[in-house]
Parts: sequence; C-alpha cells; structure tokens
Amino acid sequence: MLDEERLEFVRAIRDSAGAIAPRGGALDRVRAQRFTSPGFDLGVWKQMAEMGWIGLRLPEEQGGVGMGLRESLALQEELGRGLVPEPLIAGSLAAAMLAQTSETGLLDQVLSGEHIVALAWQGEPDGLAPSGDASHLRGFCQDSRQQV
Repeated sequence: MLDEERLEFVRAIRDSAGAIAPRGGALDRVRAQRFTSPGFDLGVWKQMAEMGWIGLRLPEEQGGVGMGLRESLALQEELGRGLVPEPLIAGSLAAAMLAQTSETGLLDQVLSGEHIVALAWQGEPDGLAPSGDASHLRGFCQDSRQQV
C-alpha cells in the first residue's frame, strides 16, 4: 500500500473512531458502565467488530483487515481520547493469539464480537496455579457465572 493510501486510511480510522467516541470522552458513559457486567457497552463492542477493529492488524486471510501498526495506533489514540472502556486491545491480542492456533471457529466469533476472550494476565494474581509441567487458570465463565 502506498504511503498516501495508508495516510488516507489512518484519517478514515480517526473519523470512524470519533463517531463512536467523540474527543474529550463521555465520562458519564464510562461511569455508568463501571459497575455493570461486563463493564462496557456490548452494542459499541459489536460496532467495533463490524468496523473490523478487533482484527485490524490480522492478515486478511485470517479474517482481519491487514493493516499495520500506524493504523492501529491511530485507532487506539482516538479511542483513548474518547475514554472508551471497551476492551479493544485485549480483544485484538486474543484474536492475534487465536490466529496462531487451529481455533478458527473461536477466532471468527471473537472477530465478529460474538465472543469476548479475557486474557489470563487480566485475572487475579492467584488465578494461575502451577500444576506439574503446566499451569491451570482458575476463573469464572462470564455467561454462566460458574467457576472454571
């Protein structure tokens, strides 16, 4: 992609991010979501998925958009200005990790915003327990509220 095309794409990303999260942020929106489950607006999350933001840096052949770091940083910068609580960085990291596995069905569900995968580093410090040669993660399944 030519530099001018990439710069135009960066401008488009900034504009679309501004439509979801206007600069200056909506602190009242963040506060309203704070003690709810899951702590952010699932409708906004779906919009982000529809725009391809979860898979922005994934190659197109893996269901992503195939953009680079410049575009990703522009998006994150705009969303930060808008105080967006939706877990786009965690979702993007989860998608990148799933893209390295054979879990294509789950990857598709993450990219579509249907499933949200929490990364282990976001859990409680005692949630990861060594067990022989492997480790086991303890936590809760968001849908069922059952310990796993």
